[in-house]
This record gives sequence, C-alpha cells and structure tokens, in this order.
Amino acid sequence: MEQDAITTAEILSLLLAMGALVVAILAYSRASTALRAREQVEAYIRDQQQTDIQVLFLKMDEGRYNFTLANRGGSSARGVNLEMLDEVPEAVSPLTSARAQLPVRQLDPGAYVQIPVEVSGDTPRNFRLKVSWTNAGGLETDKEVPLNLLD
Repeated sequence: MEQDAITTAEILSLLLAMGALVVAILAYSRASTALRAREQVEAYIRDQQQTDIQVLFLKMDEGRYNFTLANRGGSSARGVNLEMLDEVPEAVSPLTSARAQLPVRQLDPGAYVQIPVEVSGDTPRNFRLKVSWTNAGGLETDKEVPLNLLD
C-alpha cells in the first residue's frame, strides 16, 4: 500500500529548500544594491576628476592682449599647455611671447590665469590652438580651440 501522506523529513526538506531560496533572493538583492552604490561612487569620482580648460584670446586695452586659460572642471589641471595648429610664421604667432609662461604648472577648479601676448598688424585674427593638460586622476587630455581676436 502506497502512502500519500507527506513525511516529516519531506516537510523539513521543503522548508530548507524554501529557506535557501529566500537567502539566495536576499543575497542577490544586496549584491545588486552594492553594485549600484559602487557605480554611483565611481561616477562621482569620475566627475570630480574631470577638467575642462577654456581658452580666450582677449584684447585688454590699446595694444595689450591676453590668453586667458580658465579651469571649468572639478579637478585641478596640471601642465596646461598651448600649441598652434595653424601654420603661422613665428614672428607673428601670438604664442611666441606666451611660451615663456607655458606650460601652466597647475590650474585649480574655478581658477584662471592670464598670459600676456604680443600682437602685431600681421598676427592672424582667427586661428586654432590645441590646449592640453593632465587632470588629478592622471588622465591626459587635449582639445582643439578655435580662437578669434575681436578688436
């Protein structure tokens, strides 16, 4: 005669299996939460290490001009340098007189530095520069910057 009744051992086995399933679900949930938290921390750190250097070519007053380098990011920029991308004769390049003050050793977030430059009538009014720097995380970055000198 077959017994249709569930034995105590079967009930205990079922309870243990259900308990193991609950523990597995809780572990998965906690691991997912930990992963999301880690991703948020990594995103915050990335944002804090970002820098963005803005370059302006400005006429200050009669005959005086400046390159203004400003750090618009959340991290210090080190070794900020400028390089002319357009072929301009050295004698009329606005970088010729600025090279003595480049690279800028460090530019903190929100800070700026003004670099005086000499401009003649033959200096181009439109040109492209490459600005390069290293952020606090060691990431080397450069970008092309088109500049216009408006009198």
